[in-house]
Amino acid sequence: MKNIITIKSSINLSDYGHSNKVVVDVITLDSQSCAPCQYMVEAVKLASEHFGDLVIWREHAIKQKESVEFMMSLMVKNIPTICIDGIIKFVSIIPSHTDLISAIQARINEKVHQYLTQKQNKILVFGSGCKKCEDLYQNVILANKELGSTVEVVKVEDEQEFVKYGISSTPAIAIEKTQIKSMGKVPSVDVIKEWIKELQ
Repeated sequence: MKNIITIKSSINLSDYGHSNKVVVDVITLDSQSCAPCQYMVEAVKLASEHFGDLVIWREHAIKQKESVEFMMSLMVKNIPTICIDGIIKFVSIIPSHTDLISAIQARINEKVHQYLTQKQNKILVFGSGCKKCEDLYQNVILANKELGSTVEVVKVEDEQEFVKYGISSTPAIAIEKTQIKSMGKVPSVDVIKEWIKELQ
């Protein structure tokens, strides 16, 4: 397949992959005039239909400047190439229907795991009635939003709660993290001791 001359890209992809949908990008010469590109686009279209609205697919034909910049931003050097959520997965090889579905499903599973893990964690913002307290809360909300995170942000204004967490002055911030260690079985005492040691 063709090698592409590297050019400087102005596209910022720092937030790429944070959508609640999986995005499959096909970088091609042009599926209308390149047979391998056409086969790859058709493979992606068919596999994406398997997942309904969980997956968005797009073709980026490098006959257009924006597509070339996009390709360089993803560090793609050969065409056609399939990227899943910004990660190069298949280069110059048309994957089988099964392999492509497996790759997309793996990314969906990863996102579900990330989502569930984040939902179990909390950022606690302590303080009430002061500008600094509100500023801190808004900063946490903004940071969470910019990261595309689903970590729960909780404003704690009850002074009795301050005492429980050892908060002596506000504004203050704490991170409460839930880590599941065991499900559906009974761990030994020795194993549980090791988990307790992690908390000390």
